[in-house]
Amino acid sequence: MSATGSPTAATIAAAIAHGRTTAREVVTAALDRIGRLDGRVGAFTDVLSARALARADAQDAARRLGARRKVELPEAHRARAAAYLITAAEGATLHLDRLRTRPQDFDPAVRDRLIAGAMIPAPHVERAQRFRRWYRARVLELFETVDVILAPATPCRAPRGGQTHFVLDGVTLPVRANIGVFTQPISFIGLPVVAAPIRLDAGLPLGVQIIAAPWREDLVLRAARHLERTGVSAAPIAEFDR
Repeated sequence: MSATGSPTAATIAAAIAHGRTTAREVVTAALDRIGRLDGRVGAFTDVLSARALARADAQDAARRLGARRKVELPEAHRARAAAYLITAAEGATLHLDRLRTRPQDFDPAVRDRLIAGAMIPAPHVERAQRFRRWYRARVLELFETVDVILAPATPCRAPRGGQTHFVLDGVTLPVRANIGVFTQPISFIGLPVVAAPIRLDAGLPLGVQIIAAPWREDLVLRAARHLERTGVSAAPIAEFDR
């Protein structure tokens, strides 16, 4: 206990490690306390609740799998930027002829992103490709000491059909362009991934990525099956107000 009578960080960490509480319960309690008190105190400028809950769910899934170590993807923010550049340029190249002759067949938002991708200078794409080779080699080094990596799949709960924007880190952003903020640094280097839905309540789920080295689909499927068997992962039909 701390001098104020509140649990210390070490006490909370031990409770999570021994299964007496979950990371989500701890984060939810902290967010509730911030919501109750910060209107009077004004101590916080930004409260990143969605991202905090996504990471808490990944931590809970990791504990159920017996994870004992944290790893950090090198230069993940640059990886996401490189993935975005490469995807945009390659998508534009694939659809360029149809964009020229049948632009009306494309969803307007998709069409605008493809047109923008067609205008990315080639040196930018080549630089992103060089970074991708470096980044892939660094990530593969992590699998020399771990079997699988767990990470949030999305920074928020599953968006509703037709939802166009969401709030991430206090900023309103387009859903389509930003829902993959955690998956793009993984998918663009070709690693096998299972996205396991984490059942929070009767509402929409959050997801956890289970990531392995190339050609180790067996490991991610075994881990996902274990989460399902232990009740951590489930995908019933969500209930929400229409």
